[in-house]
Amino acid sequence: MNSITKTRILIAVAVIFHIIGFTGIGILHNELISGATPFHLLLMAGLLLASYSNEIKPFAKWAAIAYLIGFVAEAAGVHTGLVFGHYSYGTVLGPKLSGVPLLIGMNWVVVLIGAIAVASKISDKPLQQSLIAAAVATAYDWVMEPVAVKLGYWQWQNGVIPLYNYLCWFLISLRIALLANKMKITANNFSLWLFLIQLVFFILLRIVL
Repeated sequence: MNSITKTRILIAVAVIFHIIGFTGIGILHNELISGATPFHLLLMAGLLLASYSNEIKPFAKWAAIAYLIGFVAEAAGVHTGLVFGHYSYGTVLGPKLSGVPLLIGMNWVVVLIGAIAVASKISDKPLQQSLIAAAVATAYDWVMEPVAVKLGYWQWQNGVIPLYNYLCWFLISLRIALLANKMKITANNFSLWLFLIQLVFFILLRIVL
């Protein structure tokens, strides 16, 4: 199987499962589909790793560090409010460690490699690319936040999403993007498509919910 065919298959799987997710959550309001969110996140992460099968070691090393950065930042946020603001996670995202879903670190990986893919289409200069990627990831979070709250992923103190959350998203995303540049991690076509598919998914949910 050549790389183009493989990428097309991975994209098709991602599209199908996001259509199922949108239909079940946004139209049918099906609790079973909503409850399958951890499975969905794991599947998307698996598809992403599969897309890097020919260069899995360097990508996996970056992904592991990015996961830890994201997870530690989330733990600091949940327990102190010094990162992102005051919020707490619900049960929708699956098992938690120290109040933080174990899958949330992988979400940082998926979002950031997608944002890097977008940035690579705009600039080939490392610093500019990292800054753009951080801005794109932050914009993605802005789209996602209200949907995540409505779906019970997490809740903000007093029900208000603070602007400070987006500042933290930008700075943490910038750190992860700079690390990717330092480690010479390049975003592939599937990471770009997965980012765009997820972005459209949350835009549509934001409209209908």
